[in-house]
Amino acid sequence: MISTIIITISSGQVVSNIADVRNGRGLFTLVANALTSCQLFLQQGTQANSASFKRVDFFNHSAGVSSTWVWSVGSGDRAIPLPGIGGFLRLETSVAQVDNRSLGLIVGGL
Repeated sequence: MISTIIITISSGQVVSNIADVRNGRGLFTLVANALTSCQLFLQQGTQANSASFKRVDFFNHSAGVSSTWVWSVGSGDRAIPLPGIGGFLRLETSVAQVDNRSLGLIVGGL
């Protein structure tokens, strides 16, 4: 079963609401449209409180280094696959959004 979770970033804010994907399996896809141009960071937490959230880092095996997951977004519709990670997720933007923004997180297995 495929589910879509709506993630919202309120006007003037840089952090979204929390998405519970503890039971998600398979590929995740993030769909963004009409964001204020920015860098988008993925945060993961083990609990649904803001103190547990950290930016997600990935290890690049071919380069032998770890780096923070970041996506450059602007106006227009875009989608990007995410690795199958679980727990609680939220999004962080590098600049405050000028209006309420909704993004879709497409998750398998919820």
